[in-house]
Amino acid sequence: MNNQIDLVLPNLYAEFLSKIDKAGELIIENTGITLYSRLDLL
Repeated sequence: MNNQIDLVLPNLYAEFLSKIDKAGELIIENTGITLYSRLDLL
């Protein structure tokens, strides 16, 4: 998608996106915090 709109994502954000699993969630280890993709919240 980056190539389609000529957008370069910050490396940290790209790394974050790569860690979201197929269920659409990212569990932050040892915190009890789970981040969900926006689609899961709609």
